[in-house]
Order: sequence, then structure tokens, then C-alpha cells
Amino acid sequence: MRILELHLLANDLSRTAEFYVDRMGFALLHQDQHLLTIASGESLLHFRPANRRPAQYHFAFEVPNNKFNDAFDWFSERTKLVPVSPGILVADFVNWKAKSFYFFDTQGNILECIARFEANTHSKEKFSSRSINYISEIGIVTNDLPHTIHQLKVDFNITSYSRQAPQQDFAAIGDDEGLFILAANQRPWYPTDILASKCLTRIIFEQNGHAFEWTIE
Repeated sequence: MRILELHLLANDLSRTAEFYVDRMGFALLHQDQHLLTIASGESLLHFRPANRRPAQYHFAFEVPNNKFNDAFDWFSERTKLVPVSPGILVADFVNWKAKSFYFFDTQGNILECIARFEANTHSKEKFSSRSINYISEIGIVTNDLPHTIHQLKVDFNITSYSRQAPQQDFAAIGDDEGLFILAANQRPWYPTDILASKCLTRIIFEQNGHAFEWTIE
């Protein structure tokens, strides 16, 4: 599964552009008062104005797995990283064979950079934000986790991630190239104490060679 486009809300498009484009160097594809679009490797990230302050999103950028340390250094020079435990800034997901670090954008979204060490994501280039491969995860909040898991199977033939068994309030659905991170409403987003809450999200993704669209109200 591969996330092609994320459509999210932001309460201030100008500040969002300043963070992603001016500070972080993402490629700007479109900007006006109604839409901001930036390139995140092979994925597109769209922000539209929110009528009210939007809930905080959680999504992840896939970085080349031989450049994880370079990515860590690069981002830590430009923004404050969020500890995953006291004094620790890197999460080591042993079962996933992956490592991550986290930070916030200016809208309070929880961003993650993740490297999966069994993926074919090597790069020979010096790391920058334009080295990001694609958006590999998006957090989705649901009031009925088992029903959402079932509907993803029925509607899109997407099943639980083989490296992560579903829990009562959390599930990863997809594969090493793309995951829907399902969280029960009001479950804290790791590694913060921010409670997950529903927010408008539109996802365009590819599954088994077919393009799909999923909108979450």
C-alpha cells in the first residue's frame, strides 16, 4: 500500500508554508489562500484552511534507511525533537525493524521520520528534506476499531500489518510501504500525551496497483 496524497486542514496556511517550505526546504508546488501543496518525496501533502482549529494530525515520513542518523541530525538542527522517554529521542521498534524520531510542525501536528531497515530505501545523496521517500503513515481516529479494520478489508482489501497485532485501542493496517495507524478516540498519540481526536482527512492511496480515495469525517 502506498499513500499518494494526504489532504489535511490547517488553521494558518502561511505559518504552515513557513515551516515546511522556508525552514524545512520541502518543495512548494502550490500556494494561495485556499490551498498549500508541498512534495514529500513521491507523496503530495495538501493543506486547506480550517473553519475552526483542527485536531492534531499524526503522520510519518519515510527516510532512507542508510540515512537515518543523518536525518536525525538534519531535523534536530532545525526543530526541537520530542523525547520518546526521558532523555531518549529515538524510538527503536524492534518488531518492525524500524527506528523513528518525532517533532511538531507549527500547527501542532505530530510528525515522525521513520526508517525501515529491511526496506529498499537506500540513498547516495546528502540528506535533506527532499531526501524523504514518501509519506508512509497517517493516523486515523475511530470510535469503533474492529469495525474500521473490517471495513478496510472489505472496501480496499487492506489487512493488519504483519509486524503488529491489533490491540484494543490501536492497530496498524497495511504493509512496510504504507500504514493506516488506527487509534481509538482519546487514546494518546505516541510519544506525547496529546489525545487523538477525529479530524477531516482525505487520503488517496494505491493498493495492489489500484488507486483509491478514503475520506474520514
